[in-house]
Amino acid sequence: MKRVPGRKTAVKTEGITGINHITFSVKELGPVFRFYREVLGATPVMVSDRSAYVLLGGVWIAFVLEATARPATAYSHVAFSAGPRAYRSLAAKIRGSGAELWQSNQTEGDSTYFCDPSGNRLELHRSDLRRRLAHIRKHPEGRARLFPGALGRSEGKKERA
Repeated sequence: MKRVPGRKTAVKTEGITGINHITFSVKELGPVFRFYREVLGATPVMVSDRSAYVLLGGVWIAFVLEATARPATAYSHVAFSAGPRAYRSLAAKIRGSGAELWQSNQTEGDSTYFCDPSGNRLELHRSDLRRRLAHIRKHPEGRARLFPGALGRSEGKKERA
């Protein structure tokens, strides 16, 4: 167990510590690699004949060439965070790129739901879990059960947008 400043209890550090990387199967590497670099601003790390890596918001994203890759048809997707100014700029860039928009926003906070060139479903989101929970408290979703304290001591504090 590790002590975290400002917390009365220790945080368990064994087991899963975070997201290591996200992998997408793609039919063509070139268009996807360019989209993430040029539209989303990802940092290129590696590209080969069969795979490519980028960093986006500090997250390692891998693309693996797979001729039979099929785009998702369910709600499953990866959401990227952006601050207010960056959100507006990136959302405009995504729309201007001709990316397919797969859903309109139906939740609190600004969101743009779009697909990469291989059809992987993505979201650009300008909110966070604390704001989502505050929204659910005000507008309960069915029989929502919230777990007080799950986000630490600052759970009830407002955060800047």
